[in-house]
Amino acid sequence: MQDMTSVSVLCVDDEEMLLDLAGKFLERMDTFTVRKASSAFEALSLLASFPYDVIVSDYQMPDMNGIDFLKEVKRLYPDIPFILFTGKGREEVVIEAINNGASFYLQKGGDPKTQFAELAHKIRRAVSQARAEKVLLKNITILKQQEEVIRERENFYRAVFETTGTAMMVIEEDMIISLANAECERMSGYPRSEIEGKKRWTEFVSNEDLPQMLERHRVRRDRAGSAPLHYEFTLIDRAGEQRRIFLTIDLIPGTKRSVASLIDITGRIRAEKALRQSEALHRTIFEISPDPIAMTDERGMLIRVSPSALQLFGLSSADEAIGKPLFDWIEPGFRAEARERVLGFISSSSPTSIASMYPLIRKDGTRFFAEISSSVLRDGNATPIGMLSILRDVTDRVNTENALKRANVKLGLLATTTRHDIVNKLTVLLGYIELAQEKCSPDVLREYLAKIRTAADTVEAQVQVADYENLGTETPRWQNVGTIAGTAFSGLGTDHISFENGCESLEVFTDPLFGNAIYNLIDNALRHGKNLSRIAVRYEKNGPDILLVVEDDGIGIPVGEKEKIFTRGYGKNTGLGLFVVREILGITGMSITETGTSGEGARFTIRIPAGHFRFVDAA
Repeated sequence: MQDMTSVSVLCVDDEEMLLDLAGKFLERMDTFTVRKASSAFEALSLLASFPYDVIVSDYQMPDMNGIDFLKEVKRLYPDIPFILFTGKGREEVVIEAINNGASFYLQKGGDPKTQFAELAHKIRRAVSQARAEKVLLKNITILKQQEEVIRERENFYRAVFETTGTAMMVIEEDMIISLANAECERMSGYPRSEIEGKKRWTEFVSNEDLPQMLERHRVRRDRAGSAPLHYEFTLIDRAGEQRRIFLTIDLIPGTKRSVASLIDITGRIRAEKALRQSEALHRTIFEISPDPIAMTDERGMLIRVSPSALQLFGLSSADEAIGKPLFDWIEPGFRAEARERVLGFISSSSPTSIASMYPLIRKDGTRFFAEISSSVLRDGNATPIGMLSILRDVTDRVNTENALKRANVKLGLLATTTRHDIVNKLTVLLGYIELAQEKCSPDVLREYLAKIRTAADTVEAQVQVADYENLGTETPRWQNVGTIAGTAFSGLGTDHISFENGCESLEVFTDPLFGNAIYNLIDNALRHGKNLSRIAVRYEKNGPDILLVVEDDGIGIPVGEKEKIFTRGYGKNTGLGLFVVREILGITGMSITETGTSGEGARFTIRIPAGHFRFVDAA
């Protein structure tokens, strides 16, 4: 951790001698560590790698003056104090500097010792103020965070109590119900105003279950942990109807009060009774069906799933699904709409069946699309008791349709840009041929012939883009990345370069020209890497997606060119290589960026979205 008494100073001035003088004076006067930069651009590069305490900058510098540098610093590093130290003393410069966040303005000139003593004083004041503000802001932030945590916890527990989906109540030691939620109102048939502080829980229990539950109420308070947490009982509602309830109950720590959760399982019991009548047939269908099957009660809670459904969602046993909402399988953004539609469908007299398509989520978080065909289950009285659904994975079809749509746009782009460049290069060819036919010196003639050859090579490369005329026209398919990368590398004649292939088990769902894209990346490394000795292809997980990395140890890509290399017309040849690579990957929703370090090697990172990759056993 940096000593609070030391101050790191970044001095920026295009006058090298003045820059050295400032560093010497400042380091002699105080516990300053001075780093120097001769331009604003060099200073920005240094700021990206080290958190300086203060910046001292000249105003008049080439490429970017002190005010523009100040604006950029405040945009990127708003908390770093900035002192303008310059020979420009115009009032408008001072005003503009202060308005844009400068801590102080100091004019050059006069006795150096006095001048730099004043500068050191300004630096100490600016840093001291910035550090004090930082500590104050941190303390305020901590207080706000603590207050927010308290509010969040209160809101959380209130929200859980009210929206948990089950009837909830708080019971006092004297058996009075002191708090009840809306679901408790619905289940009992009484409004809260008639329950809270007025009714005992014993008024809702059947005579058969009451003696045992009274004993458990006593034991729970006399010998904590001795009474069971879960059991069933029969509840009598306001209308006198009986409901079978699954109860979860325990004491609130440090009190004699208990909190209870009541789940009405009457419908589930009815559904189970109806299902037993045809259990043999259902078991056979569930066990042998290649399509996943799921059965729910009238609330959408899963009561049975087929082995094929377990396999589809990556579940190891039915216990991971039974008793949970069917809607948990649906992507969060679609759950509310699906819940409303499904529950409305179950309770409606028509239609008797529906078909829908939703994005679903496996246990491991991967996303896929499925068509869901559902029918209502009814008991002997035609009362809805649940729903039977058959799922079909249509991810490949959806991805193919989306890829074809994107491909149509990209095909038009390739056709237009390729024709435009070929016409331009033919004009260059014809022009230099015309000039070469005139009388000229051998040196000039050789220059013209060299330019003719360059233009001809470019036209040839442009014509080779015809290799991509099938871009997006074929159906995307699963392809093994390790095999593609290995084939591309071995076909380029690279005995002097090592190749690391970490993708033997990775397959991606993408356009058939994906292999051309990988080939192009490896070929680019060999052509432009200069003195590289290693190429590696590997992957790493990134949330629900994965990142496919193609990297080398060559000269790398300059920071200012990392995005330009993917643009049409950029490069030493046609500029089509990486442009086309990005287009190929984009067909199936992939993206590519260059994330390497200049001077250490190129690193191309391809983001492959969930649902477009899978892992297989390496051959």
